[in-house]
Amino acid sequence: MYYKTEMKIIKLYKVISSDEVILFDMDFIRKLLTTYDNYISATWLNESVSHIEINYSGRAWKTINSFFHYLSQHNKEIVYLSAASKKESTSLFYTNELLNQIKPECCGLIDLIIETNNQNMENLYSLIKNISDFYHFDYGYCFNLKKNQDLFSEVIDKKSFITSLFSVTSRVTSVQIEETKRRREVLLQVKQGVIPQIYEINIWNNKQLEQAIKEKLFINKTRKLNNNLNIVECRT
Repeated sequence: MYYKTEMKIIKLYKVISSDEVILFDMDFIRKLLTTYDNYISATWLNESVSHIEINYSGRAWKTINSFFHYLSQHNKEIVYLSAASKKESTSLFYTNELLNQIKPECCGLIDLIIETNNQNMENLYSLIKNISDFYHFDYGYCFNLKKNQDLFSEVIDKKSFITSLFSVTSRVTSVQIEETKRRREVLLQVKQGVIPQIYEINIWNNKQLEQAIKEKLFINKTRKLNNNLNIVECRT
């Protein structure tokens, strides 16, 4: 997925065991979407979540209330969720990979991606904190998505074409596939203090911050997000 203009990207990750999958239930999805919708309405005038899709089904809901009503009538496991504002100023992508496996592995990743044209970092830090208040992620970062940079693999493809927000590109390169696999293997180790990559703005757990200090990385500023996470600005 590519965009014509530069977007600010937030990525959050949680390493979970197969026993922890049940924690990411419909109640979690409700809290996540409510927090996201509050961010949208506080940032843009007359804006709200107006497009929601789940589990690659093709069915869409135009309001949070209609989607929540659907959830109240159906016991659904949410493998994938996407949401966007009316004017596509921001969108959200959530994936629970263990629920998408026929034979679940012992551990896997929850990943949450938020893209926005809002460049106010204090506003974005507040959003990250509000999400972390109801569930603690293990790692994350923020960066500006470059033109022709794939949102998911972060590979820059000079020959790419532009796709619309919820369309599926038929062109997934082998480079993107291999990079996604490589990143996943490293992300599964973040709770042990492994730092997959250094960005200008990082969301590190305590072990990662300790490792960064030990390795004398170029840290400009840190702020405590909660008991386990820290926002760390670095020189890259």
